Amino acid sequence: MRRKESVLKILVVGMGVCLLGTSACKENNTKKEIGHSKEISAVKSPKLIVLAGQSNMVGGGNRTNTDLPESYPNITYVNQGFSSGLKRPGSHSFGPEQGIMLQLEKKFPNQEFVVYKYAVGGSSLYDWLPEQDSAKVAEMGHPKFGSLYDSLLKYLPKELDGRKLQPDAFLWIQGETDARFPQAGAEYFEGFKNLLHRFRKDGGNPEVPVIIGQVNPPAERYPAALAVMEAQSKMTSALPNVNIVSLEGISKREDNLHYNTPGQIEVGKRLGKMLNSILE
Repeated sequence: MRRKESVLKILVVGMGVCLLGTSACKENNTKKEIGHSKEISAVKSPKLIVLAGQSNMVGGGNRTNTDLPESYPNITYVNQGFSSGLKRPGSHSFGPEQGIMLQLEKKFPNQEFVVYKYAVGGSSLYDWLPEQDSAKVAEMGHPKFGSLYDSLLKYLPKELDGRKLQPDAFLWIQGETDARFPQAGAEYFEGFKNLLHRFRKDGGNPEVPVIIGQVNPPAERYPAALAVMEAQSKMTSALPNVNIVSLEGISKREDNLHYNTPGQIEVGKRLGKMLNSILE
């Protein structure tokens, strides 16, 4: 009974997430409890995996006609994905978390995980910065989103079954919006550096490993695409414990920007393989 109450408690925390200054949390805020296998150790500390970013982290995959499992015996999943219109995706919609959880369950079947996703479609890095520049948010971001960093941190799961949680990995897919603006592309490295520094401090794990899924928007429509990609590549050498995963060659929708259903699974698998190697 304690386990069930605790799992429900962490899901209730997830259900309370609101974007500051919006009413988006009132829509489609249903969570599904994921059962836990009796074989999973109740002594070993659960690992908290944090997913954040914009639309390709929110995801637009459709689990209908896929063979994705309904749940994972060792994983509690807390989903706080929002579209750019601040609406919750449908119940059949999914993002990279499915491929990530497939990899985690396969590699670490006896390790408990909490996978927490907080992502908002269309968000710029300016929307995520701990110290926002209101003028830049107005020009290249979305003031209606409020402070995404504050929301991400405020509703970060803190415990499971009385065992404290701290971020064990931070996975990031974001940058397409910034790739529309040369100024945003030029400032992307410093912006993410500041975001990461604060998250490592405020999240309680100053050495939390980071995995960036490198964005690749079409350069003919996104003039700062190369600048953002170069900034993300630079992070692996300039910032400690930052890793990058190429998302090139993965199938997309007709817009050549958002990954389709098999593409979302492949994105997650690539991120999950890197995550597994870090957690070993």
